[in-house]
Amino acid sequence: MLKYLCFKRQFKLTVVLSSLLLVACHDVAKPITKTRAELKSEIGASSVKQGAPYSQIYSYDQKIIVSVKDKGLEVVDNTDPLNPVHEEFINLPGAKDVVIHEGTLITQQYSDMVFVSIDGKTEISRINNMYDYKDYLVIPDGAEWYNIELGDDEVVIGFTLEEGDHGTCFFFCL
Repeated sequence: MLKYLCFKRQFKLTVVLSSLLLVACHDVAKPITKTRAELKSEIGASSVKQGAPYSQIYSYDQKIIVSVKDKGLEVVDNTDPLNPVHEEFINLPGAKDVVIHEGTLITQQYSDMVFVSIDGKTEISRINNMYDYKDYLVIPDGAEWYNIELGDDEVVIGFTLEEGDHGTCFFFCL
């Protein structure tokens, strides 16, 4: 009977009987998805502050807009620079860097490019699949992506890491 072991993020050499058997096992990054409709429904303004990690700061009219990585934007009223006031948080899950152009927020939201009104209440438009999820999600060294067929309306928002005993071990007899 053949037995093998898979350990997280490493390879294991196993000797079985009198022959050498190389067993290569990889952790598998299994994608987590949401529909674009779900992502669109999550865009909106609230009064709740989100906090760090901050990635960029913008000045627009009398406002300071602070990008909170993967969460959205903090909007601060800077009419009185000595007493700035938190105005709102614009929820944009998965948002990366943000650009403001002619009153429109432009950001990467997971694999899509999204255009949102400056008040954060309305998605103006979306360009689907601008980015490959394998480029914006980083998996641990030694892990491999689980192959998945995405539907036209699905976006990869994260992954779960599973041990490599789910059909990802390869056996080589020497």
